[in-house]
Parts: sequence; structure tokens; C-alpha cells
Amino acid sequence: VDATSEESVGTAFKSLGRRWSSLDAHVNLAGYMNTLTPVEKYSLAEFEDILAGSLRSSFLCARSAIPMLRAAGGGAIVHTASGLATNVRPGFSPYSSAKAGVIALTKAIAKENGPYIRANCVAPGAVDTQFLRGGTGRKRLNVHVDFKAYQAMIPMGRLGLPEDVVGPILFLTGPGSRYMTGTVLYINGGQLIP
Repeated sequence: VDATSEESVGTAFKSLGRRWSSLDAHVNLAGYMNTLTPVEKYSLAEFEDILAGSLRSSFLCARSAIPMLRAAGGGAIVHTASGLATNVRPGFSPYSSAKAGVIALTKAIAKENGPYIRANCVAPGAVDTQFLRGGTGRKRLNVHVDFKAYQAMIPMGRLGLPEDVVGPILFLTGPGSRYMTGTVLYINGGQLIP
């Protein structure tokens, strides 16, 4: 599925609908960037491509998931933002903009679809994945990460691991968070405490 393509997302959800008539939860983990570049050096095409990877994909998937969540009598959406949506750093302008948009989109979905559909967001810091170590999927990451320096800024002394993000996502899709909507959980070992 190309989560940036309206046609591809529509086809995927139609296929899903033929197999199951409803959804209990929808989790969107899409997003990418590929280089650290100052605002004035980004081409419009590069900027829009990164916006599409996070923001357009979240919109397209949520728009398709909401009717299936309603058919289940309610459920949960969890979007993935980033600490860079709040703690903006030089060179990350399209990615930070897109992830800030994902937070705003999540809050709008929460307001529009309560009380039956809850929408929340996780905003991880750096997570030690293949993407961070060179990229996978649609884009190859062309950013050098100084892992030692980055870890030194984290009170918990290490990068996040995928399971550090999975636990909060499972919490936000489950009954333990039944009174939470429009919330952003920052998962970063204490590096960013908004």
C-alpha cells in the first residue's frame, strides 16, 4: 500500500472491508524524511513529498478507517507524530511541519468523532530501527546520526527501541485508555518533556 496515494489506500480499505466489516483500531506508523536541509534549500517537490509521507497518509488512512470503526460501534485511532513536531531542529522543517500537522489532525478527529471513536497520538524520539540506521522502504535516510551524542542528551541514557513505542500504542488502542482522546504521548526517555 502506498499510504500517500488516495487510490492505493482506498483499494486497501475496500479489500479489508471485504474480509471484515469493521475495525476495532487503526494505527498509522507512516512517515519519512531523507536529508537535513535548510528551508530555503528544499524544493517544493521534496517538501510536499515529506508532507505526504506523514500528513497526507495519516489523513487518507483515517478517513477510510473511521467508517469501519463506526461500524464496530467505536474504536481507536493512533497516529504517529514525533518529538520533532514540538522540539523543532534545524534541517527538519518539512518533517516537523508534517508531524505537527498529524497532531492537529488527531485532535480534530478526536473532537469530531467522540464519544465513540478515540483518536490519540504517540510522538517518539529517535528509535533504534533500520530506518534510523540508513533507511528502509520508500526513502533512504541520508542523515548521519551521532548515536553517542544523542544518547548523552537522553536522561534514560539510550535510544528508544521499537517495543518502547509498541506498549504505548497498545495502551491507546485498548480499554485502559478509554477516557483518553486527543492526547499526545511523548516517548523519548525524558529528552523532551513538554
